[in-house]
Amino acid sequence: MQAAANIVQSQLGKLPAGMQPEYKHREGGLTVKALIWSGATDVRVIDAPIPDITEPVDIIVKIGFTSVPRGDHNPSGGDILGHEIGLNVKKLITIQRVVASFQIACWKFSNLTSSRVFGSIGQCCVRWAELKGASRIIAIDQVPVSQKIHEMVHGELDVALNCGCSQTDVPETANKMIVSVRKMGRCCPFAAYAGFTDGFNIAALVKKGVRFIGNGQVPVHKYWREILRDYIVTGKFDPKFMISHRVPSEDMAKLYAAVLFDKRIGGVEEVFVETRFSTLPSDRAPKLSRVDDWAH
Repeated sequence: MQAAANIVQSQLGKLPAGMQPEYKHREGGLTVKALIWSGATDVRVIDAPIPDITEPVDIIVKIGFTSVPRGDHNPSGGDILGHEIGLNVKKLITIQRVVASFQIACWKFSNLTSSRVFGSIGQCCVRWAELKGASRIIAIDQVPVSQKIHEMVHGELDVALNCGCSQTDVPETANKMIVSVRKMGRCCPFAAYAGFTDGFNIAALVKKGVRFIGNGQVPVHKYWREILRDYIVTGKFDPKFMISHRVPSEDMAKLYAAVLFDKRIGGVEEVFVETRFSTLPSDRAPKLSRVDDWAH
């Protein structure tokens, strides 16, 4: 399905489109920097009108920093500084510092997780498995999975995690996971799948008694406080390992060239995007650089 859609799109080509703000903005002509998606492989940083409060549950924030993760190329959450709030927002006050997750988890919205190859998500899985007492962890990237697994453990994994890139209607990775685990083992895909699939090895799934657990949704609010309080604040888990570069917001659009992440140019992984409200880099964090200095 996805492959067919890509062919049709390539035949149709691109059409120029005007960019007009679709939100109520303040009068006076003041602007802010905004990252916009203008189409496939066309992401830009523009000067956009400053938004205004339109609903009693609205919040306007000053972005302290955000990031561009490898694989999905979408801005994820980061430190943000509360700036202005609607009348019905009761749990926040103006200028309060908050942290936003990539996951929208209120009663009104639902948002799929990002998809990644063995980058920051795969490395996080490894580190959390260590913290939770896994006796042996095998991470495989850019080599034939089934062959490597059988060479090392002869298809006797307890748990198989797929931290790979986006999947459409191809069951190849899912089938390899089922084959790689032991009887009564577990398979947990973190990748973003879309649509239906043919050729899924349901026979092996049933005969081996494998549990196939979808992880497209991340229960952020369930573990948010525990992870921050018990692991990050105490230093048991330091997420800075996944940040490979720090760049100014003016360079943000350049990060969306797929080749940067796909070929890991400059060792790129997760990129910290600095704004004029950002604090100085902390210990062991990357220093500020420009994309043109290392993306070649």
